[in-house]
Amino acid sequence: MRKIAGDSRAISQQGQRAAGQAAMSLDSLFGVYKRNAKNLDETEIKVAISGLFQQLDDPSAYKRTPVCGANAEGERAPVPGKGKSLTHVLQAGR
Repeated sequence: MRKIAGDSRAISQQGQRAAGQAAMSLDSLFGVYKRNAKNLDETEIKVAISGLFQQLDDPSAYKRTPVCGANAEGERAPVPGKGKSLTHVLQAGR
């Protein structure tokens, strides 16, 4: 999950479909991960993943900016309503 979130710049440059596949992969992987994880902030990660899908809801508005890491200016892309990127959320759970 961290690797996908960390590769958000390259994934987003591949277009909306690639970003959507990454979001679906993160969602699926999280389903398995949460069964085995301890001390997990499940709500925060769910909100972060939901934020990815919200960013992908309008394909015509997709701007090829990373959806879960840094944007084109190198700033962390915030999770809607939380102000944290998915990368930040996942790294905090180490």
